[in-house]
Amino acid sequence: MKKITVLLLCGLAVSGCTTTRENYETGAAALAGSKSLRNEVTQKCIAHARYSNPHARHNAALLMDVRDTEVDRLACSRMVSAVASGRLSYEEAAALHYGRLTPKIVKILQGR
Repeated sequence: MKKITVLLLCGLAVSGCTTTRENYETGAAALAGSKSLRNEVTQKCIAHARYSNPHARHNAALLMDVRDTEVDRLACSRMVSAVASGRLSYEEAAALHYGRLTPKIVKILQGR
């Protein structure tokens, strides 16, 4: 999951990889207004997530209640959608970046 968050933070940035609140919010606003940008960020996330550790992928599949083969696509699309809709705040993304799952992140990953 940490890898997905890093990819999201980098993909969100209009001006490169970022961890600042302002750039996160700018990227989130850009995602909210552009379906093609959401699709591109999601596809880049999926492409990079394929290199994840198989054990981590399996654990994510258990958390998300999906098959291992679906984890990358669903996790990336759910996280991108959550950022675009404002459901995933900067603080939540930062928590995930540091390996901390919160109840909200679990709900997002589970599609609830």
